[in-house]
Amino acid sequence: MESTRKRGLIGTPLKKKLKFVPLLLLINFHWTQSVAQLESTCFDFSKKVTEPLKQPIPFKEKMNPITAQSETDEQIRWAALRGLIDQPIESVLQKILDPKNIKGPRNKNVEVSEHKQPSYFAFRTVAMTVHPILFLTLSWKEEWAYTLLEGTEKEPQKVLVSYQKTSGTSHIDRFCGSILLKKLTHKKSDIFLYEELKATRRSSQDILNGHMGTLKMLQE
Repeated sequence: MESTRKRGLIGTPLKKKLKFVPLLLLINFHWTQSVAQLESTCFDFSKKVTEPLKQPIPFKEKMNPITAQSETDEQIRWAALRGLIDQPIESVLQKILDPKNIKGPRNKNVEVSEHKQPSYFAFRTVAMTVHPILFLTLSWKEEWAYTLLEGTEKEPQKVLVSYQKTSGTSHIDRFCGSILLKKLTHKKSDIFLYEELKATRRSSQDILNGHMGTLKMLQE
């Protein structure tokens, strides 16, 4: 997540136990962020996931993209972005199907494996290794699940991508997110990006920078 492609995760251990936290109201966009029963994982991929972690931010007239970010009392940092992409949904989805495109190349080794899951039209496991500073190596694994909400695999209308850290470094207590992609016209798509994490030395601005980098990459 550096500048427009700063999407790696760096952190130091956090041992504080996660707890229930109240709703946060983002006044700028009147968008409510709820965080309930915070755990290290966000999804149960043995069941079909059909909703993003948070509902998309409402569009504001003449604002593209529109963003939101904050931090909870439990040090969960989150950021969200919603924007329009002048690309057909098929082209955007093709890039998102490879998590390497989202992760970016800097100081990272990303290994992606494809798997079959009955509830999803695509499923990936991602092995991440990053070198944030000299002599420090962090490794963890993630799962990425792709749900077809509307349309067909050949002609998708609406797709949900859900991802989360499943194992690895204790420097990252929690890391998960949602990507909601919707077809508007043959040449325009609506995308919503949401991500939350609990890791020190990572801010909600870092997450937002990553979203901005992802949006730029998808628009190319």
